[in-house]
Amino acid sequence: MKKQFNVADAIKTRKLQPIAGNKNAENCICSRCRSINPFQHSFCTNCGWPVHETQELLQLYHFRDKHRKDLLRQYATAILQARVMLYIIGALCLSGIGFLLSERDDRIILFLLTFIMAVLFVLLARWSIDKPFTALMVSFVVVITFSTISLLASLQQTLTTLNGVYMIMLTMIVVYFLLRGTQAAYKADLINEELEIT
Repeated sequence: MKKQFNVADAIKTRKLQPIAGNKNAENCICSRCRSINPFQHSFCTNCGWPVHETQELLQLYHFRDKHRKDLLRQYATAILQARVMLYIIGALCLSGIGFLLSERDDRIILFLLTFIMAVLFVLLARWSIDKPFTALMVSFVVVITFSTISLLASLQQTLTTLNGVYMIMLTMIVVYFLLRGTQAAYKADLINEELEIT
């Protein structure tokens, strides 16, 4: 019967962390990226490939690689949810077209403001396809800024009316998805840098 590969046992039985050795010890070249590594290292310091290609180290490398790819899929889902949230905010802002049908004196200004906000959020959502971390971070700052201004402008009305409470709850949901997406984009960037072979 084939023995199951156990990462914890592999780490215990092998000295996987680089250790100080004899300065005169020979170096070895990574077969994958051709970087020079001290002989006592188990993994290449550049690309992470096992310097000594034993079955055990190769299994551990593939386990780590699979784990990183699973994390990237999870992060991609969180980024997509944040992007969808930006599109939803943009669509809600477009409802400001209703100001044109009202009798208010400032209906044109209100319509223009909501239209600009709608365009801004849609553009940020599109930008998050190419630069997710930057776009979602900017979106998070914009949402927090406008929410704070709106809250402080009519603090008593926001806290005492049902519409105000709904607005706070909606803002908290939006902030949650944007913050989660921003964190996921940052972590995904770190993993992608690790996976790149320079």
